[in-house]
Amino acid sequence: MMRKAVIIIFLMILSMLVACGQEGVSSKEPENIEQAANDAEVERQEEPEDEVTEEVDTESSEEASTGSASGVKEVIQKSADAMKTVKGMKIDGKSETVTDIMGVKDQETTEMRGEMTLDPFAQHMKMDSKSEQSVTSEVEMYWTNEAVYIFDYESSQWLSISGDQAGGMMNLVPAINETQYEYFGNHYELFELKEEDDHYVVSLSSSGEQFKEVMYSALKEIAGESAYQSLTNMISEISGSYELKINKQTYYVTSILMDTEQTNSFGGTQVHSKDYTYYEYSAFNEVDEIVVPAEVVEKAQELNMNMMPQSE
Repeated sequence: MMRKAVIIIFLMILSMLVACGQEGVSSKEPENIEQAANDAEVERQEEPEDEVTEEVDTESSEEASTGSASGVKEVIQKSADAMKTVKGMKIDGKSETVTDIMGVKDQETTEMRGEMTLDPFAQHMKMDSKSEQSVTSEVEMYWTNEAVYIFDYESSQWLSISGDQAGGMMNLVPAINETQYEYFGNHYELFELKEEDDHYVVSLSSSGEQFKEVMYSALKEIAGESAYQSLTNMISEISGSYELKINKQTYYVTSILMDTEQTNSFGGTQVHSKDYTYYEYSAFNEVDEIVVPAEVVEKAQELNMNMMPQSE
């Protein structure tokens, strides 16, 4: 049962992060997600902090003033408006996590691929993970407003959590999009805006309470202040960067990059982790309806556990 709980919690948190990046999609398939992630990391490390884009397209300059607070706000608002037309997308992602739990270190790499529809909401994902401390693991997941279904290949068993038990978490993915945009729009002065070929790059580097707000602001509205405090109070230290690439023509977000370092305290145990997460989005409005197979629904073993407190 402990392993099942760990699987569920991991996927819930991962889906929260995916949702933070579902603000946009791209009109072309990502050719190599790993190479794109590596290129993004190299670019981030090599780019001078004070670099200013000298050549800016005249039309783009009229739409958004690169580097200015008003420009950031305008790009975020236009992107939010554009995403209201998106009904579905494909998602490809990769994450690398290095953890240190009381001196026991581990490194895990996870690759994810799947599809999501927003009206009605449904998600079908497959994940492959490799860890230094364990063998390669695979997980398949269906997520709807009614339930979450997860297939654990190790036990060859479908597991499920009902919407009632998952509480506010069940509405987290479809709702966080709008909530995150609202937070970004209200705090646009925290972000920087640059131009890169046919994309705007909206980014932020921060730490402490400010970065907690950026990463988990949606949780406060959806699950309540108590749930937000319960999660963030466990984080004693946190810092990192958050980057969105927004297509200049469509204003869809084509990728999201998150790079974080944090220390969590669970009772007397401290967990230090470094996370690098990169996602790409494609095939907007081209995803067919996602239906959970009847066999999955019938065979799933329901877990009787409350994942989050209900929002008031």
